[in-house]
Amino acid sequence: MFWEDAFLTAVFIINRLPTPILNHKSPYEMVHHQKPDYNFLRTFGCACWPYLRPYNRHKLDFRSKNCIFIGYSIGHRGYKCLDISTCRIFVSRHVVFDENLYPYTAPKPLNPSSNTTSVTLPSNLNLSYASSSFLQVPLHHLLH
Repeated sequence: MFWEDAFLTAVFIINRLPTPILNHKSPYEMVHHQKPDYNFLRTFGCACWPYLRPYNRHKLDFRSKNCIFIGYSIGHRGYKCLDISTCRIFVSRHVVFDENLYPYTAPKPLNPSSNTTSVTLPSNLNLSYASSSFLQVPLHHLLH
């Protein structure tokens, strides 16, 4: 779905990496005569919250919204952020990133295999926490 953005992001990063062909300088450094800023780099596909004030039509609109980081702007220094709900791409220099959260990664579904072993629960076990988040596995899988 984001192959073009992933490719352009890879090219952006490769152009900033030093290479032995250019005497351990990056192509970016050869063109711009300065070392690239590596603090600008972020993880592709992570959650981000861009500053949306320049895009707002009304002063009461949201100043930021949850998006996905999909690359770097070619025209100017900024990050490309995709709003999942509207499929709109925002380019902003002021973005807050959460590189531990990836909105497109889904938890693996629980598929019971045919080689399941039955679990015998003790009769004095208190199952009052079965409806809360303490149990990761649904209770009916444990009782079979």
